[in-house]
Amino acid sequence: MCYGLRYFLDPVSFVCLWAESDQASERFGYAVALGDLLLRVNARRFLQHLSPWFDISIDGLSLVDSDAV
Repeated sequence: MCYGLRYFLDPVSFVCLWAESDQASERFGYAVALGDLLLRVNARRFLQHLSPWFDISIDGLSLVDSDAV
């Protein structure tokens, strides 16, 4: 079965894939954990690094630096 997922970067959530349909939401929940998907290692690593990179691009701080502010 194929599930529809949406790609959307949500600041600070560390989630970039979201359920598009009721079937996908029932299977994965609304925020889709990458570990629940059958992905190649490189694809999973790439997606895992997108959210922190996006957060840094917004505020210019690393996640470690943001605790100091």
